[in-house]
Amino acid sequence: MKDYEREIMDKEHRKQYWNLKIEQANYGSSWAIGDLFELWVSDNVFPERPFQVIDNTPHYENLNGRRCIREKYPDFHFLCNKTDNDFWVECKFRSHLEDGKLCICYESYEWEAYMDFREKSNKKLFFVVGLGGEPWDPEEVYCFDIDETKFYTPYEKQRENNIITKNFESYSELLYFN
Repeated sequence: MKDYEREIMDKEHRKQYWNLKIEQANYGSSWAIGDLFELWVSDNVFPERPFQVIDNTPHYENLNGRRCIREKYPDFHFLCNKTDNDFWVECKFRSHLEDGKLCICYESYEWEAYMDFREKSNKKLFFVVGLGGEPWDPEEVYCFDIDETKFYTPYEKQRENNIITKNFESYSELLYFN
């Protein structure tokens, strides 16, 4: 098989996967909603040329519902091709604000687990949060550095300062953004 044929097959497979996830999301599957937003983040916030995926969380259906220890890690481990810096990203999609607040985590123990992971890994950890719209087409997208975000429900001003309007081209740009 030639490279261009493989690329066409990969695009077709990805399109079929997206359609399946959208169908599952329409039936209310929170796993499918999360998977769709993760795909969107990978394609649109951290595109392939500037960033490589070192690792990503296994998808629930790949193990026929069996849980994996790796699921406790953030969704992505990226490498910036320009700077050789690696970092972690956790993706969260929220359909609406909760009492006027954007909730990155709903429980303090979740936040503490991410803080613990950040400390043990000694790598930057960012939250990319989609708000409103659909997970494959969010209305607003935010990026928060866990080191700069002291609470799991960021204040309105912090939320306004962390809205993403374009994809990132380098790790340096990501650090400057936050």
